[in-house]
Formats: sequence, C-alpha cells, structure tokens
Amino acid sequence: RMAWGLVLAAFAALAGRPAEGWVLGWPVGSLRFSMPLLIPVASVGRQRAGQRHAISFDAMDQRLLHVGTSAMPPLVELGISVPGTRLTKLVKPPSPEALWDWYSSLGMVEADPSWADVWPTSAALSELLVSRPDLVQNKRVAELGSGLGLVGLVAASLGSRCVTFLDKEPFALHCAMTSANLNGFHPADLHSDDDTPGLVRAAVFDWQNPALGDGVDLVLATDVLYDLDAVHNLPSAVSQLLQHQGRAIFVDPEIERSPGCRERFVERLKDEGGRVSIDEISSSTFPSTPFRILDCRWGGQEVMDMF
Repeated sequence: RMAWGLVLAAFAALAGRPAEGWVLGWPVGSLRFSMPLLIPVASVGRQRAGQRHAISFDAMDQRLLHVGTSAMPPLVELGISVPGTRLTKLVKPPSPEALWDWYSSLGMVEADPSWADVWPTSAALSELLVSRPDLVQNKRVAELGSGLGLVGLVAASLGSRCVTFLDKEPFALHCAMTSANLNGFHPADLHSDDDTPGLVRAAVFDWQNPALGDGVDLVLATDVLYDLDAVHNLPSAVSQLLQHQGRAIFVDPEIERSPGCRERFVERLKDEGGRVSIDEISSSTFPSTPFRILDCRWGGQEVMDMF
C-alpha cells in the first residue's frame, strides 16, 4: 500500500490532477477541509458501561514506516490503547516539528503541522464514545476536521455502520485510512455501493462547499472552533452533512483558542435552525484539562442532557 501510495502521489503530481479519487493509495473523495505526541497516561482495566478510562499512547512502541520523500512526509506507527475498543495502532508523523521540517523543505511555509498529534479534545470525545457506544452504533458517522482520525476510529470500533474522515489535509486522511487498515477496518471509496457494516472512507473537505452526497446521521468534531471567520460557515456545513436532520457533537477546550468562537458558532447554528446544549466534560486521559461539549440537533431531534 505504501509503495503504491508513493507511485500514485507522484503520478498525480506529474499529471496535475486534483486531490481526488485515490490519494496516496487510499480512496479519498473530491471534497475539501485540520487539527498536540500526547504521551502516555497509563491505561487501566476492562471498560464498564458508563465508565471512562484513559487512552495511552506508547512512545516506546513506535515503528518507522516511511523516512519522508518529496511525495510523502515521514510516518511512524505508534502503539495505542483505547480501553473498550480493538485499536492498537495509530499512523502519524513523528511529531509536529518533524512534519514542519518536511513542509519547510518543500517550501510549504503556509502549511499547518498541528494535525501530526492527537489533541486532548479528541481523547475526551473518544472516551465519551466508549462509555456511550449507543451514540454511534449502526449510524453513518462523519469525523469533521479528523486529523489523525482517532475519534472516527473509535466510532468504527464501536459498531458504526460507516465512518467518513473529513479534513482539508490529504496526508492526514492518508494516516487515518492507513490506521484504519492496520486496525482491521474495511476501507472503501467514497461513492462505493458496498453496504458492508463497518466501512471506513475519507474525503478532502471544504466548509465552503460541504456536499458529501449521501449524508450522515452523526457528525463528530473536536477543536474546530478556532477561527472567527471560518466558524461562520461551520453550522451550515454541518447541517448539510446531516441533510438538516440529525445530531452533531463537538468537544472544545473550556478556554477557547480564539475567544468568541463558541458564541458565534451557537448564534450561527440557531440561524441555521439548529438547537444546542452546552455542558462540561472531563477526560481520564487529561484529568486536569477542562472541556466543553456542544450537543447540537437538527430536525425533530430534541436536545436533552445526555452527558
């Protein structure tokens, strides 16, 4: 797969093709959309319903997959443990610094290397899903601004009907899809007719042009409320992904990265016909870090205190 990814990426670059179809060896749709190595908090015993356990990232269990070329950044396979799931591997750049060095070597000075690690908000939402698998079971799920795809991988492991990773960075989507394959999930093309439960797919995504085609039942997102201008179009994009009927769950740091983003998002969501409940959420992986969870509904779904 990795070798074919390099060949396909080089061919696409020579042919001047857009990021569409098979990007870096994995099926990625022609839509457009990002996301600090958070090292290990020890994992604990068997997951019980409603109980949240810490996710561990084992920096000692790390294998080099790719040294980095002009076609692909350096990548490693990191050992992880998400109690209550079958996840054991996560593919990622070695660090944001290593990814930035790679971007810089190619003159890509405007690129954002922050997707190279799992953010605390992603761990918090992943823990919530494990404690409440009914939120994702048998549902078509999209992880918006997926980065490395931890939340989507957890959703897939818990029994989602289909998971779609959505991000603006094709290399992040390549990592998410490679992780999915290494953990035994079934990768599929975005427009595949395959209805096998547990499908995992990916699409480059743009909030300004959010059409996905067949829609989803649930949108999951973390750390996406960081830009006052970009957040203006986010509720509309989410509503279109849900086809104006469904649910979206956002987890955000309690202390906003950009003050006012959460308030503007809520205002725009209400303008788009949505309803939202905001509450506190904790994380066993990052017990000293407070988070906010935004439970958003469109259509006939009522907002209730679920968390």
